[in-house]
Amino acid sequence: MTSVDVDVRHTYPAAFELWRRVGPDGVAVLHVLLAAAEPDPEGLTATLSLRAIADRLAPMSKDTVHRRLRVLRTAGVVDVLPATVSTRTTPAYRIHLDPTGTTVTPRASTPTSA
Repeated sequence: MTSVDVDVRHTYPAAFELWRRVGPDGVAVLHVLLAAAEPDPEGLTATLSLRAIADRLAPMSKDTVHRRLRVLRTAGVVDVLPATVSTRTTPAYRIHLDPTGTTVTPRASTPTSA
């Protein structure tokens, strides 16, 4: 799983509504998706398995991750892309941040000294 440093900002009251609808575990799953997301012409897309998300959020189980993804889908925050879009076998998720009061910005990379 590839992750990058990102700044995730929640603006209230919209973000409070997201928290109320998906719960803290749902927000945690969303943050993992955002850290792995890549921009595409239609928004942000993250390609991760349930197990990869659960590993990142240990001790959360993959079953709990699956339930939280269902809640995020019901809330309109995440869509599962059909496998026919590409030859991938790992699920891909399109992330919709508009109604959530959430923004994400990649952090500027800082050079490391040798």
